[in-house]
Amino acid sequence: MKKINELAGRVRYVLIKGGIALINALPYPLAVSLGRCIGLLGWLADPFHRRAAEIQLRHCLGDRYRPSIVPKVFMHHGDILVDTIKYAYMDDEEIKERIIIEGKENLDKALSSNCLLYTSDAADDLLCVDLGGRRIIKKKKNTHTNSEKTSQ
Repeated sequence: MKKINELAGRVRYVLIKGGIALINALPYPLAVSLGRCIGLLGWLADPFHRRAAEIQLRHCLGDRYRPSIVPKVFMHHGDILVDTIKYAYMDDEEIKERIIIEGKENLDKALSSNCLLYTSDAADDLLCVDLGGRRIIKKKKNTHTNSEKTSQ
């Protein structure tokens, strides 16, 4: 049984590495089409997450909910997969050519004024700071000493 698991792990590894190589070799528009197909296959093959997405979207959108939205969400995940793979293998110059930063002056101002920048993913773990963040939180100055905190 151990040998079967090892073999299965190696097969998965080769398939994933091959998929990454394929996505990197394809021109971007074709890679995005492939990613959307992968997302659509995920929608077809994963009834648990498909149902979870339906429930969440129905709850969020109320009367505006349409069942056709759910496969589009899964297809969007395919887009994200392709972008993640493509950008992971790009050098800095290629990335700079593809990204437009709006409001960079606001980011520079926030960073120079002793702010902590983090995303919602990093919100619970202040040891992690993600510079792609969605929120800028102003650090509060520590007004209490450690002895004051323990006595409160």
